[in-house]
Formats: sequence, C-alpha cells, structure tokens
Amino acid sequence: MVRSKRLLLPVAIVCIVGVFLIALLYFALHRTEEGRSDPFIYYDESLPAAEVSLDPFAAMDDDFKVTQEFSSNLPIFVFTLAGEKDNGWENGMLSIYSWKNEMNNLYVSPTQSLSIRLHTESTADGVKPDFDMMTLDADGEIKDTEILGMPADETWHLNSLRNDLSMLRSYTAYRTASQFLNFVPHVAYCEILIEREGNLVYQGIYEICETIDVSPTKVNIDAPEGDKTRVDYFIVSDTMRQGRLLSTRQIDGKYVRGYTSLLYPDEADLTREQMAYIETDYNTITERVSALDDYGILIDVDSLLDYYILNMYFGKTDAGKSMTYMYNTVNGKLSFGPVYDFDLSMGNLNGESTDPDEVVYDQQIFLSDLIRDNGFVTKLLRRYVELRRTYLKEDTVYTILDEARDYLRIAKQRDDARWRPKAQEEEGVKAIYRTGTIESTEYERDVYRIKAYLTEHASAVRNTFATIEEEQRIALRFTGGNTLLLFVSLVLFFIPSILINRKG
Repeated sequence: MVRSKRLLLPVAIVCIVGVFLIALLYFALHRTEEGRSDPFIYYDESLPAAEVSLDPFAAMDDDFKVTQEFSSNLPIFVFTLAGEKDNGWENGMLSIYSWKNEMNNLYVSPTQSLSIRLHTESTADGVKPDFDMMTLDADGEIKDTEILGMPADETWHLNSLRNDLSMLRSYTAYRTASQFLNFVPHVAYCEILIEREGNLVYQGIYEICETIDVSPTKVNIDAPEGDKTRVDYFIVSDTMRQGRLLSTRQIDGKYVRGYTSLLYPDEADLTREQMAYIETDYNTITERVSALDDYGILIDVDSLLDYYILNMYFGKTDAGKSMTYMYNTVNGKLSFGPVYDFDLSMGNLNGESTDPDEVVYDQQIFLSDLIRDNGFVTKLLRRYVELRRTYLKEDTVYTILDEARDYLRIAKQRDDARWRPKAQEEEGVKAIYRTGTIESTEYERDVYRIKAYLTEHASAVRNTFATIEEEQRIALRFTGGNTLLLFVSLVLFFIPSILINRKG
C-alpha cells in the first residue's frame, strides 16, 4: 500500500507530461512556427474527381440563367446584389453551399450566409471580371470571417483565372509550395452565381484567395513599439511604388523599372528613428549582398533559395522583378515570401507558350548579385537537385495537376461555354464539349502543354545552374590563389612559338 502511494505521484507527473506533449504535438501539426494555420495541412486533402456522367448544362439555358436544379461538386457561391454601387463597391449577401464529400445544390440551406461588399475589378465587355470582397457584420462594419476552412479574414480576392485557360497553374504552384515554404496563400475553387432582380445567372469558376498582408494568419511579424527603435517590417519589390520607397533597383549601371517599397508598418505608425532604422537596415543588406560581403548573417539564404527555385521551376519569369515580397524581424534575417500569382507561368503568357529553355536569373533582386558567388551557386544547384527528388519531382507535381483537372472537369465545361472566345465561333455554346462526357481536346491540350513545358524547363533550369557553377570554377582557377598556375600556363603556351621563331 505504501509502495502504491509512492508510485502515485510519479505516475501522475508522467500522465500530465504526456497530455502536455500530445497537446504540443497537436498544436505543432496544426500551426506553423510563426503562429499561422499551416497551409500544408489545408492543402493536404485531395480534390475529389467530378462525376463524369453528369450533364454540365442540365440546369442552364443558352443565356446562362440557372434553375434551382443547378448542382456542382465545387462549392457554390451565390451573390445576391442590390444593384447600387458606391465607388465600385456593391452591397449584398453571399450564400455558400459547400457540403463535404457531397454534391452541392441550391435545395438545401447554405452552409454560410454572409453580408458582403463586392467590387468588380475589370469592366471591359466580354472579359470575365475579377472581384474583391469584404465580409461585414450586422452593422455593416468589416469583420473577419472564415471561408471554406481558410483562416478568418476580412478581405478576399476572387480570381477569375481568365489569364489561364487551364485554371490549374495557381492551385498547382500554391499546393506544391505549401510543402516547403512559409506563408503560402490559401486558395480554393468555387463556382459563382449572381442573383439580380430574381434572375440567377452563371458567372463561372473562380479561385477565392487570401490577400497578401500582415496578420497572425498571414505574414506574422510584430507590430512596432513606440519606445523601441528596431522594428519588424514587410516590403515588396515591384514595377511600381506601393509605399515608402526604400530603393530603386539598378542593373549593370542602368536603372530598371523596379522599386522596393515598405508595406508594413505604415509610415504614419512609425517614429523617425524607426523609419530610419528600416531604411538603414535594408540599405545595409543590399550593399552587403552586392559586395558579397558576409551576406549570410543578414539574409536568410535558405528562404531565398527555395523562393527562387519554386518560381524558376514553374517558369514564373517576373519573380524577383514584380510582386516579390520579403519580411524581416528584429532578431532574424531578411526572408523571402509569400509566393504570389502563378497564372502567367508554366509556359503561359496570356495564352501563348513561352520558350521552356529560357531561364531568367540576371535581373532578379538579390539573385542577380548572389549568382556571382560560387558558393551560393553550388548551394542553389544542390538545393534544386534535392527538391527535384522530392516536392518538385515530376510525378508529385503531375499528380496535383491531374487531380485538379479531374476535379474541374464538369464545372470547366460550363465556364468555357460562358467565357472562352471559341464559344463565339461555334454554332452553339455547347459545341466545345459533347454534353455528358469528359471529352475535351482543348482541355487535354492545356494540361499536356503544362506538363511538356515543366519537363523541358526543369532540365533547362538545372543545366543553367550547372553551367554557371562550372564557369565560375574555371574562372577561379585563374584568379586569386591560382596566379602562379596562370603564369605557368602562359609560359607553356608561348614556349613553342618562341622556339619556332628561333629555328626560322
């Protein structure tokens, strides 16, 4: 009995520690180190394939008006709009129909009903518009709202995907990135119906996306404290100024159209000393990187490697020049991310294929400097080979592509009929597809082009890195500590010509 009492305390301690460790493990699996919900957990669920026997146009007339019989394997967003706009924003209601592992239809109650404010980004006739959306509370004030399992937010972007006929590029890149990068935006497919004056009209497939910003569920850095000079900051390198200008990029002595701007904190929220700290800190980083002077203590090289490798693998040629996000913390290093916007990648440039052998690296911020460092290039090549064996392996990426393709098969027939220019040229809007089948020469061609581009481009990227590394090794043999080798080589080169001249 005494022995049992003695064992009671150790057993209790072990149980308490065990519960704590289990809770800690659960937290680690559902949150990143920075405190946001983990995009890998979000993207980890597979997209179920659409039922191919369904007729995509069963509940739709030739004017794209739909009836209550409309159904979709994608979440359905129904916008009921008032019709009056204020500076482009229109108030209304959003009803979301999203039943997990079931077909979504309009007969049942919506899974969410939200007051919203919707803004149309593009107004050109015949062009599928993008939308920006705010979620509102009962008093009409902006509030954070969780949508489709994504972290709660107050503003959302609805990407029309009009620049990517396949509708696969952004999702594939984000889901791939979520496996090894921080702060990857959450995105989800949906189909939108718009109700005005009692008419319910099909709008098409959209991708609802997180906006890029600083918050606990996005780029999670600390707010400035008034009594401290050193602060965290979030910046962007882009083709236009977006905030307080920190620098203008310069390549080979010529200015290119590139600006690095402060996004967060807002300049109005900073003291003079804090603003001066950010400018000095960033300028010091750029100078050290440009001079290749022990830059590793100021910049997170691993973050930069992964950021550029992902963008270069997917052929996003404007990465490092446009919409390139970076953040820095007081006790950390300048890091790259989030990645953003892959509609015009993977061989897609407004619907036209780009050359898979083209590898752009000489005008990208920081990369154009670091590529002169042999040690960096070696790391770049090794990391690329490592990622190509894991997350960027062809089978892995193609599985994501195929899964998204099969998920969109039926819904995409409706969207194509609504928006593809080819629909205007055929006898009817349904001529692109044979109703009730999965046959689509256009769609399969889109998917094939992406895979063919990635296969060729992946080899071109590796060959480019390997060539740069080899060129630098050759150069190093004849510089610095190899001056004697260079002298001996020159002597040996000229000896035969001297002997020939003497004999002559």
